[in-house]
Amino acid sequence: MEVEKVFRNTRIYDLNGDYEAILCRTGWKINNPKKEFPQTKRGESKDYEQNRAKTLQKARSKIRRLIKFYKLDRFVTLTFAENEDDLKAADREFRKFMKRLLRKYPDFKYVGVREFQQRGAIHYHLAVNTFIPHAEISEIWGKGFVWVERKTGRID
Repeated sequence: MEVEKVFRNTRIYDLNGDYEAILCRTGWKINNPKKEFPQTKRGESKDYEQNRAKTLQKARSKIRRLIKFYKLDRFVTLTFAENEDDLKAADREFRKFMKRLLRKYPDFKYVGVREFQQRGAIHYHLAVNTFIPHAEISEIWGKGFVWVERKTGRID
């Protein structure tokens, strides 16, 4: 009986042969569509900070699982030479870069995150599965600085 309770409160993720189990002592919450929640504008909830922390933790966990599942062991940082702070323009350039890269490397897998520097400049961090020489990836990006490094060991 104790085993059933543990499995009922546990989620198991298969990360390409590496398994991760997450135990929730209080049980998983299931959305109840009949229950009505008061609608508040973004940032006006009384639990805003707590909800934001939960959302960020879920996002980090999902990214970590994707990195493990696809065995993404190289990290790339893409920056702009000019101080790019226009989100639409930066994302458009990033999508064009990814199209060029995927055309050349069809088996390329990645997880990407957009980040803002303190001054407001946008840059991108990617976890990738394929070795691409620095000079080549820099040429394909063509918009600024590229940093490539290989991570070894556990990604936690």
